[in-house]
Amino acid sequence: MVTAVQTARRKPQVVALPGQRRSKHWLSSALSLSGLLWLGLWFGINTGPWVLERLPRSLLDEIHYGRTLLPLIGLGIALLALLGRATMSPRGVRHVPHVLWPWMGYGLIALLACSTSPRPGHALYWGLSYLAAFVVLWLFVQAPTSRERLDRCRHLNYTTWAIALVLLAALLYITRESLFVEDYGGGLSGYGVVNRVGPTAGVGMVRASGFARFAAIPAIFAFVLAWRGQGLSRLLWGTVAVSAMAVVYLMQSRGAILGLVAALAFAMLFIGRRTRVVGVLALLYVAFALVTDAQFTTQSEQVMRHVSRQRHWQEYSLTSGRTRDWEVAFERIADSPLW
Repeated sequence: MVTAVQTARRKPQVVALPGQRRSKHWLSSALSLSGLLWLGLWFGINTGPWVLERLPRSLLDEIHYGRTLLPLIGLGIALLALLGRATMSPRGVRHVPHVLWPWMGYGLIALLACSTSPRPGHALYWGLSYLAAFVVLWLFVQAPTSRERLDRCRHLNYTTWAIALVLLAALLYITRESLFVEDYGGGLSGYGVVNRVGPTAGVGMVRASGFARFAAIPAIFAFVLAWRGQGLSRLLWGTVAVSAMAVVYLMQSRGAILGLVAALAFAMLFIGRRTRVVGVLALLYVAFALVTDAQFTTQSEQVMRHVSRQRHWQEYSLTSGRTRDWEVAFERIADSPLW
């Protein structure tokens, strides 16, 4: 009787479906079906629907044609895999996580808005490619238990960091002789690299902002590992973090620099008690400087001039590009307010 009661009280065993085995190492997740689909999304970088407008005439054209299709292929395979898991076991696939609802809702609106686009084919491609990222992500983190889902989220982070680091290293190698030039103030700058370096194997060079965003990823995780490490480990990770931060700063991408500062300060809130105080002070300092345009020292003014890419006789602004773009955007919104 006691044995029967104990058996009844046990939680039901959840059997992992094919492709849902628990991975103890992130490389196992990266080499799974969902991991390869995630890699495929990254491999489609710097391409677009215009590639599909003409048939490939060479092997290189075929490669780029395939790269362009990878987001759409990944979306289709991910949907089929999710449907297959749901068919095999009603409990095998959880509902869309609440955190993804607004992002996927935005993608669905984009698909509906394709009907009013002057180039519906292009709009449809970008809408589907946008949704592909979240559907593949949903497939990647699927697991029978909450602990395994948390592990999969962690593995997804590691996979993304590794991909971004490899891409950054490749970009640094390609632009090794033309990446940095002397700016108007006599210092180094990577701004305008897209104009100094031509396409490589038919792939256009990323803009300075793209360089900075790739560099920001190793800067963030190396910064955290440097704080948590000791001895030689701390020195090595600290070197990686400082080097990556220098790349972000020299690229003069305002959004990437502000995002990196905010991310590092946010990370410091959770690393330890001492860093929490420093993180709060850093966030307050940056917020105060942005709101008031305060200049505390001559050096800080030079830094702000560098970040905002303004010459000494000009007024600097950290949001001029976004202000300009949103003025144009509101005109488009007025043309089609429903979408």
